Amino acid sequence: SEKLVADAERMLQQIPEPSVGVQSITRAVRVGAAFMEIIEYAQSQQIDLIVIGTHGRSGFAHILMGSVAERVVRKAPCPVLSVKPEGHQFVSP
Repeated sequence: SEKLVADAERMLQQIPEPSVGVQSITRAVRVGAAFMEIIEYAQSQQIDLIVIGTHGRSGFAHILMGSVAERVVRKAPCPVLSVKPEGHQFVSP
């Protein structure tokens, strides 16, 4: 578990610093049920926006495993921006 946390912390350090107009980026590594940890952290830290990646699972895989991103979108105390993996096109609503 400690190795996973260390690996996750290294990956977070690779996120670029904020662009012009972005006040700050909060990075955190938590252990537990992913969607619950994200929501609890956002509430406790009064986060303004959650940015979360999606795997793009659908059908049976989605039914079996659920979607962390979907649960976060439904329960988050703030807006959520979900980002699809590379190779997907942006679709306007």
